[in-house]
Amino acid sequence: MTPLALAARNAIEQARACPKAFVRLLGFSCEGFHAELQDLWTEHDRSVVYASVSAGKSVQGALRLLWDLGRNPNATIAFISATERLGNNVASTLRTYIKDDLRVRRVFPHLRMSTSQALDTIDSFRVERTDRGPDPTFKVFGVGAGEIQGARLTHVIADDIATFANSLTETSRRKIISWFQSAVLTRAAVEGLQVRVLSNPHHQDALPEVFGKMPGWALLRRGAEDGGRMLVPELMSKTQLARKRAELGPFASAMVDAQTPRAGASMFTDEGIERSLRAGDGLSLVTSFPPGAAQVYSGVDIGGGVGRDRSAITTIAILADGARRVLDVRSGDWSGTVLVEQMRAVHRAFGGVMGVESNAVQGLLADLASDVPTQKIVTDAHLKRFGMMAFAHEVESGQWLMPSHGGEPAHAQVAELIAGMKAYSPTSHASDVLMSALIAREVAARAFDVLADYEGAEQAADDLLAQYGVYGDPAERRCNRGEVGFHAVNVDALRGW
Repeated sequence: MTPLALAARNAIEQARACPKAFVRLLGFSCEGFHAELQDLWTEHDRSVVYASVSAGKSVQGALRLLWDLGRNPNATIAFISATERLGNNVASTLRTYIKDDLRVRRVFPHLRMSTSQALDTIDSFRVERTDRGPDPTFKVFGVGAGEIQGARLTHVIADDIATFANSLTETSRRKIISWFQSAVLTRAAVEGLQVRVLSNPHHQDALPEVFGKMPGWALLRRGAEDGGRMLVPELMSKTQLARKRAELGPFASAMVDAQTPRAGASMFTDEGIERSLRAGDGLSLVTSFPPGAAQVYSGVDIGGGVGRDRSAITTIAILADGARRVLDVRSGDWSGTVLVEQMRAVHRAFGGVMGVESNAVQGLLADLASDVPTQKIVTDAHLKRFGMMAFAHEVESGQWLMPSHGGEPAHAQVAELIAGMKAYSPTSHASDVLMSALIAREVAARAFDVLADYEGAEQAADDLLAQYGVYGDPAERRCNRGEVGFHAVNVDALRGW
């Protein structure tokens, strides 16, 4: 045997015996953090991995499954994710390697796709095996899927099972944990069921954090850099890390540094947010609101244009009992022209006044939308600190009605607003949606302060903007509270609007 042939045979034998050697044979890195991952899965049946975005943990996880199948073609794998596309991509990757890769064929010559085409779909496949059970070799499941209860499993891979949306409230967190315990972990076909959870940190009581602290579970946590050294330099440089932090905004510290946000770290507490969700139970975002039924205010946070920070508009109604009812939340990667059209669309639907941040050139957009009643708001440090504190206090006391169903946000846009609240601290950058809600709250607060100061004063009948609650210079804009027109409206009816 030639030295080259001998080296090739040794490499194949090493890859058959060692997952790290197998990953390297396929041309992927398996040093440092990646080697640590493979060792973790070798030494522990149950594990939770927190690691920076773009650290390659999902790729390493898929390669490990390929090695597991080569070692045991009778394996039955459930891949669970809140993102269906992720699971389907892993299924496609594994299928391609098994069918077409000569290196895999040489390491595991017995590993073949099943000849039954009925078992080969976009989200599942089966390999040739001696076990005649009905379960596919690999199957993708969504979070909360009921059909998983009939499966018999050797592996459970939970990749991005916890998200911002399903980690927002105690109700949603408990629901996922209960489902995982009762519907997933009971599906073990073997004593040593392999359970691998790959996640980004969202909440200290979310599923990965809870299971990672249980006896018998191993928890690995690695941020993007440690002591100035990059975790996976071949995948992310310091320049790329800086760009990623800028893209992620207020979520960067958790997503990049793999640190779970502490309860109470934000001005907005979990208890206050859940109180506001309970107050808004049964409500939804709406496309219109009864004209004159309540004072309506919108806040516009202006992004940096297409490809940069998004713009956002949040609209609220101040009900007669003082409750802040969230009517509409929208955001997008809008150009200036599209943003102005969005402002007009919101005003046509809800009326009221729009607060528009007026810092530097951003104030020009308020002038472009001259047919919409606007009030320019300077989003300075004072507003971001003290205005946000007042906002958080109102949420804490249950004054905000967040549309929800069963204690969970009723819409993705509401979930995004709440995610911004949970991530915010005085030293962080407020999310676009959170800033738009703060601006809406600020315009409303200024209007009602003037109403209180000038209660009973002579109404400026010729001031058209007074009906919208726009009060600039108090000497110029006055309104009699009794003429506002919402005090006699049935508040309970509006709460359910």
